[in-house]
Amino acid sequence: MTPTAKKQHHDIRHDRSTAIGVQAHPQFRKRLIGRDEVVRQTVARLQKGRLLTLVGYGGVGKTSVALAAGAVWERLAQTEVLFLDLARISDADFLWTTVLATLGVTPLGDPRETVMRLLADRSTLILLDNCEHVAAGLASAVSAILENAPAVRVLATSREELRVAGEELIRVEPLAVPMSGSCLSAADVAKHSAVELLIERIRERDPEFVMADANASAAADLCRRLDGIPLAIELAAARVAATAIEDVIEQLAQRFEVLADVDLPVSSRHAGLLAVLDWSYGFLTPIEQSVLCTASAFSSDFETADVVALTPLTLSQAMIGAALNGLLAKSMIQEAGPRRLRMLETTRAYALQKLDAGGDRQQTFDALSRHVLERLREAQGSDSAHTLALWDRIRSDAAVALEWTLRGNGDRTCGIDIVAVALPTWLLLSEISRYASELSAAIAAVHTFAPERRADELQFEFSRSIALYFVRGPNQDGINCGKRAYGIAVDTEKLDRQLDTAWNLHAQTSHWGDHREALVFARRYLETAKRLGDPVLINQGWRVITRGYDDLGYHRRAERIFREIVQPNAGATARPVTAWGADEKLIRICMDSRVHWFAGRRDVALEIGAHAVEVGENEGQAHTFCWMLAQHVIPMALWAGATERAERYTSILIDVASRHFENWATWGEMLRETIDVIAGACPSDRLVERIRTSWPQRQDIFATLHPSLACNEAVARAQDPMHRCWSTPDLLRLIAEQSFLVGNVESAALLIGRSLSLAEVRGNLPAAILAQRMLQEMGLR
Repeated sequence: MTPTAKKQHHDIRHDRSTAIGVQAHPQFRKRLIGRDEVVRQTVARLQKGRLLTLVGYGGVGKTSVALAAGAVWERLAQTEVLFLDLARISDADFLWTTVLATLGVTPLGDPRETVMRLLADRSTLILLDNCEHVAAGLASAVSAILENAPAVRVLATSREELRVAGEELIRVEPLAVPMSGSCLSAADVAKHSAVELLIERIRERDPEFVMADANASAAADLCRRLDGIPLAIELAAARVAATAIEDVIEQLAQRFEVLADVDLPVSSRHAGLLAVLDWSYGFLTPIEQSVLCTASAFSSDFETADVVALTPLTLSQAMIGAALNGLLAKSMIQEAGPRRLRMLETTRAYALQKLDAGGDRQQTFDALSRHVLERLREAQGSDSAHTLALWDRIRSDAAVALEWTLRGNGDRTCGIDIVAVALPTWLLLSEISRYASELSAAIAAVHTFAPERRADELQFEFSRSIALYFVRGPNQDGINCGKRAYGIAVDTEKLDRQLDTAWNLHAQTSHWGDHREALVFARRYLETAKRLGDPVLINQGWRVITRGYDDLGYHRRAERIFREIVQPNAGATARPVTAWGADEKLIRICMDSRVHWFAGRRDVALEIGAHAVEVGENEGQAHTFCWMLAQHVIPMALWAGATERAERYTSILIDVASRHFENWATWGEMLRETIDVIAGACPSDRLVERIRTSWPQRQDIFATLHPSLACNEAVARAQDPMHRCWSTPDLLRLIAEQSFLVGNVESAALLIGRSLSLAEVRGNLPAAILAQRMLQEMGLR
């Protein structure tokens, strides 16, 4: 750090004394935040040893800690503390004259010998600040002092160790920042020392500043983006006092201009964060500078092998490893775990600027993209645990590579390859919705740059269909993407892809509420499975057919297929997942529960539903689990009047969905509001409006949960003789009840009669029982 920047950061005054024996170190004007423990450790270590070096990143507050520890030491040990700022000296030989100047002593003869005489019998703590640029020469001087002055202790600050015998190190870490993704109140955020510093420094300039819940998240994000570095936070605070936290965050792309020292004159405006990094970068070897810039391509943790993969062949692996060790020793990179390294965001931004200045971004980011692709290919064919562990390590770098290849100056075909190879992992993790924009960009890249890659286009359209569903729920755009994918599969005669795309279209059209078309695609799935001759797929095909008939309301036919074909062949042949990465085991348990329900076996159905929830919580795939809760288990509990059970299941749904799926999270919110409506805790008007603007299948389900939730659209469909849906008998009964209440007995009799007939013919025993009961109550039977 430059002397000017250092003074601004710590806001200290240098009280130089001309009398020997009087302390000569700076005094604090501001409260030290978040450093009590490291100050305590420093003092404790000084009591046991004579040489201690505080190492850490530039601007992290090493000088502040040293000064605070020196003040505590002075009180406890009743000895003088001598502060020497070495930033201005260019050679360690000047240490001797600096000591003498600090003490106000004119050297008589050799400065080194004069210092040795002065310190020989003194009990002194010498604070050596900013040692990194003279560390090599300083080592011998410090060794000489400690050898010839037995009552002297040395506390140094440096980006790297001094490498003196007996030296101990304490690493000064950045201040604590709130975890990413956490939703905290202003009070919770302010408990983190980085945010505490930000608030205090803002209030020094703007006493009326208030940290409220509304800006707490932005404050936490700003401190995270600044890596908890005190200097950066103090400089940002000066900007926030003049604007807003959110505005400063938006400007961080130009952080070295934004975080220049605002109190200095214009000619010295770069004596802020940029000056700190320039100071550190200038003392790196050329190889260390090159490796730092190359490693800046990684936005997450990395290993030596990763950097080797991105580095030109002119540097050997041994040279790269040595350079990384040097960067680690000089606090330019940090350890992130066994054999793993990381770079602070501030350092990365600086190194990327250097990468651009050297004209090496294209080469480096092309290499990063190829490296990400190779890592993903390595995971193909591996077990899911290995695949997930790898993806967790390279997730951030994959996002960078996709941005570079699909939207930046990178190789579009490489981006297409990354998307194609990553898709199974996205499905496995239920994260396909997070990558909808990447899928759209990959489809555009195929059309523009690689029209021969139609197989990839099929996969991208298929996956985009799924992504749109996961984000928005069933929608025509997603169904149309699915149909394009199915058409390509048929045109290219790829039976395995016909199977996947037919399954997707069956599920999406069923969830939309077009149960006739859903059964069409269920039959196509079964036909394709039979052509492939795979008994597992054939059994899944019959299970899909079962679902198709059940949705249409043909429950007796659905139960017969399920009991006679699906269940007897499910055990040994059931595969864990299907085309969406959907959990076949959960689907079968859910189907079993529904079959029992519509056959009138209420308690058995509820017991199987409870078992399904237990399986889903412990081992189920997230999307299937949410689907099962929202569309089957929770509605069934409400049909049975088991409100407490439904409320518990709804809490589970919201918890799981909030981490993965916007669509299912919305279901959870609406089901929770439904429970309140049933309990009379709130009116239904707002919920009915949400239902009305939703898709048909959701309208049908909610209409069966409470009479007030039957929107006009669902009612109109139920009265259409051509409409086929499992909910029709229940909705006709509700309409009949309303007609009876307004005195239209004849219309009510016709409607309830049709409800009873459909329920009896199709095997919906609960609906039939309710219709018979209503006929009796109306005096019509």
